[in-house]
Amino acid sequence: MLKKLGFLAEKMQWFVPVALLLLLLSVVIFSASIFGLFSINHDQFLIPSFLVGIWSLNIYVFLSGFAAIPEPVNPRMSLWQKIKTKAKRGLYHLSAIAFVILNMAVLFLSIRMLRVWFGLF
Repeated sequence: MLKKLGFLAEKMQWFVPVALLLLLLSVVIFSASIFGLFSINHDQFLIPSFLVGIWSLNIYVFLSGFAAIPEPVNPRMSLWQKIKTKAKRGLYHLSAIAFVILNMAVLFLSIRMLRVWFGLF
């Protein structure tokens, strides 16, 4: 599982600036909506800008977090290096499980918020 996540994160590194740009844009739109800087109905941009921001932050955390997963334990490593590598990989496994749970929660939140935004509640 970690190998696939690391491969995906390495191949998608070009998307990091896009995710940061989307995050910045969504924060600007969200802030402008809160402070009423738009001349039109400013509440209509709150939910989409929040969702774009949370998804772009989620993508950025994934791409930056799983880009440098340590290699599996090599038999030629010293005992201390094996312990450190196994501990790091164990933390990455826990992070991957937490990330999957976080993605499910964000997906659920997105569906609920989009239903409210479209008026289907």
